[in-house]
Amino acid sequence: MRRQSRLESVVIGVCLIAILGLSFFYLYLRSTFRGEALPVGDGAHILMLLPSLEDAESADFHAMAQDIAEQYGLRVEIMTQATVDGQREMLSIVPMTDVDAVLLWAVSNLDEDYQQELTGCRAAGIPVAIVEHDFEDKSLRDSFIGSGMNSELMVINQTLWDIREGSPVIIGSYSHAGEGELYELLVMLQEENPNFDPSQIRSERLRVFVENHPNDYYAHTYIQVRADTSGTAALNISLIRTLLQQEPAGLFFSLSEPLTAAMAMAADNGALAAGAPDILIGYGGEEELGAYIEAGVIDELIVPDVLYSSMIGLRYLNDVLRGFYVPPTLDSGVKLISGEELDG
Repeated sequence: MRRQSRLESVVIGVCLIAILGLSFFYLYLRSTFRGEALPVGDGAHILMLLPSLEDAESADFHAMAQDIAEQYGLRVEIMTQATVDGQREMLSIVPMTDVDAVLLWAVSNLDEDYQQELTGCRAAGIPVAIVEHDFEDKSLRDSFIGSGMNSELMVINQTLWDIREGSPVIIGSYSHAGEGELYELLVMLQEENPNFDPSQIRSERLRVFVENHPNDYYAHTYIQVRADTSGTAALNISLIRTLLQQEPAGLFFSLSEPLTAAMAMAADNGALAAGAPDILIGYGGEEELGAYIEAGVIDELIVPDVLYSSMIGLRYLNDVLRGFYVPPTLDSGVKLISGEELDG
């Protein structure tokens, strides 16, 4: 009898501990997703999951989210996480909360970094909009809003008037996947190469320039740049060696900040010597690469307008939740920063 009584006491104790644990977990979830909620409207609850932001940038995002929340009667919440793991943890919790939709500015653009968590959100019926950079697997999101090929092609075509006649145009990208870091270079000339095979290009963003090519320039040669040893420094040395074997480009157009930084550094310190491009344009942050613009090494810096993309993303998510169609991809344009603008 005593044994039965003790067993009942143990069972009751375990149940109480479980209830307390679940209660604390529920309170944790509520506090986690209530930290920066904007007290506007009683409509859909949209979570904006962003990387860490500077104070001024954070203020701009909060002001924009406040305007959208007031306009559509939404509950918009902003959370910032500086790491992939931090963002993944938040995304894994989302299906257990009252969040109706997610706008994600991902720290990484690698599918495997977010695949499990975003698949869980989609399985729970939670729409996801991506800004700034997209994933290869389009099923991970409902829509991508960010700078795209049309904006990039417009910048390239406007620059072609200023390059040496007959000089090559090189468009490059950077990726870091399971096989390690690499640069991909697409050399374009004013003559067609009927034997060019676009399937060899790994970067989807780079591949689109084969069919949607700049005015009178066609894909001619594809080059993969890898390093014999690991590390960005070794990769950059391989990049310099590769470019020194090529005809100097009239225009080098970089689709990623690491490549833009590598090219700017090599041109600035003389490592490229006479092999430096006549014009260097690429993606990158003004804070990190602004000095190269002032020195005339980078002619124009391309900065995605993530704030504008996020504003569109919130509107898209509101439309998706109301059953309206939204395009799977939207090119939201870019901002160009030149030396003249910095001087002004």
